[in-house]
Amino acid sequence: YDGTDLVEAQLVFNAIDPVEGAVLAGKVAGPWEEMTITYRNRPPRGDSVAAFDMVEGYNYVDLNVSKIAPWVDTPDLAYGIQLSRDGRDGVDNFGVFYSRETEHVPELRLTFSGPAVEEASWGEIKAAF
Repeated sequence: YDGTDLVEAQLVFNAIDPVEGAVLAGKVAGPWEEMTITYRNRPPRGDSVAAFDMVEGYNYVDLNVSKIAPWVDTPDLAYGIQLSRDGRDGVDNFGVFYSRETEHVPELRLTFSGPAVEEASWGEIKAAF
């Protein structure tokens, strides 16, 4: 993405059977391995990047997580985002979130700006794909 600036980042995911209440999305503050992570060896939670409310039933969550924009330039520090209930530690069952192994894959949508984007019209951009 040379010559462009990240102007917005959105995290989109789906949840079922949630318990109503506030949920915080925070940066994961250290490295971890997918196949060995547990509750006891999880890295600490870092700064909050977004918050949202769960409601009973099905939830489509669309969060502005633009605070992770520096990860584009420092991907070795991009450890992920952790969801927690009101910022508390501890096991708290507050819903089922669909993962990459399901039909409702979470998405990270990035919006960039820069000379290449500004100089082209929407028709030219569409035609380029």
